[in-house]
Amino acid sequence: MPGTAIGTQMYEGYVGTYSRNDPSVVIAARQVNPTDTANINFGDPVVLIQNATGGLYSQLAGFIAGGGTFSFAPNGTVAFAGFAVREVKSFEQYTGASLGYYAPGAPADVILRGNVNVTLKNPQAAAVVSGGPLYVRVSTNGAYPTAAVGDLEPAGDGAHTVQLTNCMITTGIVDANGSCEITLITRNIP
Repeated sequence: MPGTAIGTQMYEGYVGTYSRNDPSVVIAARQVNPTDTANINFGDPVVLIQNATGGLYSQLAGFIAGGGTFSFAPNGTVAFAGFAVREVKSFEQYTGASLGYYAPGAPADVILRGNVNVTLKNPQAAAVVSGGPLYVRVSTNGAYPTAAVGDLEPAGDGAHTVQLTNCMITTGIVDANGSCEITLITRNIP
């Protein structure tokens, strides 16, 4: 009997899922800024806003929309933290509208070092390669009307993107859902 294969490519996995269990994985929980208006979706890039209690997380796109300025290097009060991971909280309800995010005021888990699946956008149709760089869009550009602030991309777009220099594209594979495995090589925050 001849063997057959179903499909030609496996899916990378759910966005926000850490993809390799290894002792170097670091995940830290902090509260989402209660004054934020944006949820932190699983897989979203997250910033840490320092305060006297150890800091609060904010979704990067929401932070910028609220008037914040982002650069990769920590500037004393704001730093790139990592990506929101899919962790099930027993007191949260993961049905209906609350599926897939951390709401303002709730605790959120963010991967600071390790491998995680994220949604990769590619408005420039750049080559996605194993070990390639990872950029985050910090402003819109009329030349790429589908690109939104907070999108993760494999190519830079001048002042419209910031390279996340502690991150790289792991396998170079982007599945049909846009899911791609990335590696946070080092922590950017303590």
